[in-house]
Amino acid sequence: MFHSSSHRTHWIFSNLEEIDKIREKCIGNYATKCSVSQANDLVTINEHKVLCKYYEKILFHLCMKFQPPLPYSVTFTAFLYFKRIYLQTSIMEHSPQDMMSVCLYMACKVEEYNVSVDKFIMIYPEADRIRTADVILGNEMGLMKLLNYQLIVHSPKRALEGFFIDIKTRFQQKEDFDKCREVSNEFLNAVLFSDVVFLYTPSQIALAALFAASKEIVRTYIVSVLAPAEQGQTLFGKIEDIIKLINSKIICEDSHVKEIQAKLSKLPIPDKNKPKKRKIGNGGDEESIKRQKSSDSVDNETVTDDINDE
Repeated sequence: MFHSSSHRTHWIFSNLEEIDKIREKCIGNYATKCSVSQANDLVTINEHKVLCKYYEKILFHLCMKFQPPLPYSVTFTAFLYFKRIYLQTSIMEHSPQDMMSVCLYMACKVEEYNVSVDKFIMIYPEADRIRTADVILGNEMGLMKLLNYQLIVHSPKRALEGFFIDIKTRFQQKEDFDKCREVSNEFLNAVLFSDVVFLYTPSQIALAALFAASKEIVRTYIVSVLAPAEQGQTLFGKIEDIIKLINSKIICEDSHVKEIQAKLSKLPIPDKNKPKKRKIGNGGDEESIKRQKSSDSVDNETVTDDINDE
């Protein structure tokens, strides 16, 4: 259940300002750790966001390379891992280029999209495959530690499918309603590049995706089924806020990205004990994943349990 999950307890925040304060703290921790005294030498929060957005676009491109296609749950989990670790550390300390690959591979494991490292690296250019395998196998445990071993992610896709079924059943919607699915899925893809995942519950995000596809149907559904009267107005407000955040995009120009990367290249890397590389095929962290799944189960989750969650 989402209400009792680590997702809700530890990874839903009050507002964007709180999230930026956490990022600012990560930057400060790096400065202290590496004894960087000049603030101008450090990346800013905006530069952090730009570079993360740049690598999120690459991550999405990698997700689209899989055959058969990755389920949305795997893609969503990979993106949330990537976003979460940079609320725990800085891009100056852990390379986004490396961590996005580790996040994607770990998401495949957790969401039970079975793929070996040997097959996983085939989505990369041949020249990058050996290095990518080494990066993944050398950083799996480090990623889990950055995530505080909180590996279960609740995707809005599941709630969206529940809403589709419920609406078609209650209102006897015609087959044309299925056309809304494409628009809703595009909205969920846009969610991947936004901080809305840190502010709103999966069901609220799913409703916003459906609202973007069919405002009239969703208004009727909310007022007559989910949240009448004042509760309904509050929910409409949240949906509108989600859509606004999705539409507010971070500009990510190549020239700016190169400037940030040049800035990073001049900064020191903290000394840390390198994790031992495991042989390909060694499932040493499988027990940790199983324990997390057991303690944070998503079985029997209802699609409306988090609609009015604050």
